[in-house]
Amino acid sequence: MSSFILDNKHNKKLQGEILSLLVEFDRICRKHDIKYYLACGTLLGAVRHKGFIPWDNDGDVELMREDYNKLVEVCQKEENDRFFFQDWSTDKEYRWPYGKLRIKNTSYIRPFQAGMKHKDGICIDVFVLDNLPESYVVQKMMEFGAMICRKIGWSPVGATCVRNPFQRALFKVASKIPYEIITKLYTKIVGWCHNSKSTAVGFFNTGMGNVDEFIFQRSWYEESVELDFEGYKFWAPKGYDGILRNKYHDYMQLPPKEKQVGSSEAEFIRFSDGEEIDFTRDNRRKVL
Repeated sequence: MSSFILDNKHNKKLQGEILSLLVEFDRICRKHDIKYYLACGTLLGAVRHKGFIPWDNDGDVELMREDYNKLVEVCQKEENDRFFFQDWSTDKEYRWPYGKLRIKNTSYIRPFQAGMKHKDGICIDVFVLDNLPESYVVQKMMEFGAMICRKIGWSPVGATCVRNPFQRALFKVASKIPYEIITKLYTKIVGWCHNSKSTAVGFFNTGMGNVDEFIFQRSWYEESVELDFEGYKFWAPKGYDGILRNKYHDYMQLPPKEKQVGSSEAEFIRFSDGEEIDFTRDNRRKVL
């Protein structure tokens, strides 16, 4: 895999770009009264470090589905010469079931995605939480259906990087399925309980290490609190302790030194100031 681990200088530089995205996202949501929350490693960083996890290099936020839909609408009006919002409703070549806020005139190409046709740029992930039914069996069925849709969406990448020839052939076939069909199917699956108010919400955006990690208590999100993050204040769910324990277990404990690396691999970055890092010229993983 052609990818790199950033040195401290460039990791800080990438964090600065991501922080500008979080500030812009917060501005839009506060202006339009849209409820959002810090999520995943960004939430963990806010709680444990009052900012970025030192070795982390991405940004994550999340919204309930109704707030996400509102965000998609207002972002069309809020686009400016620095930032733009992207999901499959705004970019027909985009193949992921959640949104991204990106910086214009930058680039962040993930491994094996150089040939993808969607618009590019340094980004934060804008995840969505959907209502879950009370039935645990139906919850698992929804996650399985969402996973199949995600795999088909990822199939153009899988068709180039998966080593198993049988799996690679399956991905090649799946990549021929019109993606409009997949987006409609995914929307139906995760919207199964759209009009209900169950006690749980689901995170169907990406694969989880343990399928039970995609289930969160709605009560954890009913109130918001502001958390310090790199000198700014961003919104987080008041029940963040339950969320972080569900996902990271003993989350205040630092991981072993060998696991203190960023999770967002890339093979090419272009920063806002025009500096570029291109690792495609060397197929060895290394620190730049």
